[in-house]
Amino acid sequence: MWTLLPLVLHNAPTMNEATPNLVNRMIGPFKLTRAIGSGGMGAVYRAIDGRSQQTVAVKLLLRPHEANSEWLVEARRLRDEAKVASRFDFPHIVKMIDTGEDEALGPYVVYEYLSRGSLSDYLKKNEPLSFQETLSRVARPLLLALGQMHAAGIVHRDIKPANLFEGDDGTFKVGDLGLALFENRMAQTVQGALVGTPGYLAPERVHHPERPATTSVDCYGAALVIIKASTGQLPFRGEDPIDLVYDQLNREVTPRDLTQMGIPQPGATVLASALQRNPEFRLSSADEMLAEISRQVVPSQLRDTLKEAFEPMYGLRDTGVTTQKLPWSHTENTWMYLLAVALLLTAMMWICL
Repeated sequence: MWTLLPLVLHNAPTMNEATPNLVNRMIGPFKLTRAIGSGGMGAVYRAIDGRSQQTVAVKLLLRPHEANSEWLVEARRLRDEAKVASRFDFPHIVKMIDTGEDEALGPYVVYEYLSRGSLSDYLKKNEPLSFQETLSRVARPLLLALGQMHAAGIVHRDIKPANLFEGDDGTFKVGDLGLALFENRMAQTVQGALVGTPGYLAPERVHHPERPATTSVDCYGAALVIIKASTGQLPFRGEDPIDLVYDQLNREVTPRDLTQMGIPQPGATVLASALQRNPEFRLSSADEMLAEISRQVVPSQLRDTLKEAFEPMYGLRDTGVTTQKLPWSHTENTWMYLLAVALLLTAMMWICL
């Protein structure tokens, strides 16, 4: 019998009426220009770096009149976030620029400003990405970023669309390291609380929140992000967060479930293996998950693309029988051949990089 503890939702900041008006206020060398989000005791502001005139994002934990235990936990978490973020200068991780503490306002962390918003924002405004687009724009950069974190012994613990941010090149970067921890370190939380996001929490984080998280929890979250990005939905159902988590704890996601949602094979098989409820049977690291996608999914995607390219040229059909060639010119055949070679080289670069 599992007991579902109260959830402390660690979500991307959203504006609320309690957000203080700090526009034009200086915090360190940064001039706050616009509030772009808030949540709990914190707020995020767009700002101008007075040293470089660069637009940045300032994540600020607002100091209460009297510090309480919850604020102290959040302050510790923000300082830990700064320590973790400062370790990485990687194109697929949102870059930390500075950190400090304002005596009146509280501690803050400064990041590069990404104006396009999060993957969650994107999915609210647009149709889901195709599976092929999801692989290139979401899956690959996400797993490469997590691979860097896992190699450093760090677990993100809160992989979800709201924590992936679109860069200028259209790919998504991993951000919000507020729950990231070194792999074997215990979390700093309010006693009796489970920190995370319903629908994206690995089952063991619900069953045993007191235990240190492992890298497999990030694989679990990454698989769900890939599914959400390419279908617009999760493989779980619930009228509220508690129902959603209950369904998540009691449902073993199968490849068939995912193909019915529109995930092609063999992608469905790889993602289902990352969603095993028992972490012992789950893909255990981002590198392993990326390797499986490179080994199984990318060649399959390339094969389908090459088939589409060569089918008109050679009259190939699903039966495998070669029918009469179409009367294409030598030049047209050459262009189709070059297209196929280009696609092959693209796939090889994806795998190698």
